[in-house]
Amino acid sequence: MAYDGDRLPPPSDARDAIDQLETILREVAEELAGWRSRAQKAESELKSRVHDLMQRLSFLEEQARDNGGHK
Repeated sequence: MAYDGDRLPPPSDARDAIDQLETILREVAEELAGWRSRAQKAESELKSRVHDLMQRLSFLEEQARDNGGHK
């Protein structure tokens, strides 16, 4: 599909639009990096929490076996 000169924006307008788009994309990339960092931190904290809960559960199961299932 060909465009004639009347349909294309003037070069300065096109450059401004590209500059704006680059700025927006840079801001979105920075925001995404922040989200990714927070998600990775939360995932790491949850893994420690799950590990602690699994240890507690194992301890309680062992106690229950040792006590014959009675308190």
